[in-house]
Amino acid sequence: MKKIKAFLEEIENMKDDTGQILMNWFHFQLPSGRVIKVFDDYPFDLRNYVKKYVNILLFSGSYTLHDDNRNIDKSKIFEGTFEKTFQLPLEWKDAYWGMENSYQIYREEHNILSIRDGVIILDETEKRLEKAGVKEGDKIVIDFGGILLISWYPIDE
Repeated sequence: MKKIKAFLEEIENMKDDTGQILMNWFHFQLPSGRVIKVFDDYPFDLRNYVKKYVNILLFSGSYTLHDDNRNIDKSKIFEGTFEKTFQLPLEWKDAYWGMENSYQIYREEHNILSIRDGVIILDETEKRLEKAGVKEGDKIVIDFGGILLISWYPIDE
């Protein structure tokens, strides 16, 4: 698997009245130079990694095939190849995992969108792409409603 080595530009967070962080939005710059906003409801504490590179694993259960007639935020549109039966490499075994999201990863195989910068794991339990006639190896464009950070690990530099 091509890892996503991303540069963490900044962190936005939502706090409750006591100052407790409820969720984060991470602004990552991908190897291609593209900047994406990734949601984190765990929340991971990446404050010590701002302005540094980390390896990230992304997941989405909120997506549709792209329709040129829809007015959508261009930063949420990704083009790539649909792949089935993808398994995570062992190197992710010791990564930091979001407890609430981990169940999605420990399944034996995953559907992914393989993009220029790495992969995004797709929740295909509703078989949206299959119902739309998408087959493994097809080049597709997806509009993501949201992308979650579900795992990460630091890069030793």
